[in-house]
Amino acid sequence: MPEEHPSFKEHSVDISINAKGLECPIPVILTKKALKKMSPSQVLEIQCTDPMSEIDIPVLLFKTEDDLIEVRKLDSEIISFFIRKK
Repeated sequence: MPEEHPSFKEHSVDISINAKGLECPIPVILTKKALKKMSPSQVLEIQCTDPMSEIDIPVLLFKTEDDLIEVRKLDSEIISFFIRKK
């Protein structure tokens, strides 16, 4: 696992999803399913390698009104989203 960047905040993650290597629309579908099962204020982390997830996941969250806490680019390929369920 890559070292934490000093500016990254620590988040208490309740559910973690590995969507690395999966292409659109799978990361969004997995995110949507996880959010439906979560309780308010729980935090979801989903790691993706699909560049379209940088557009698709925020659009999903706009529709669900859940909070995008942080987006981390862990390296040139991995994007990690931290989402708080409303």
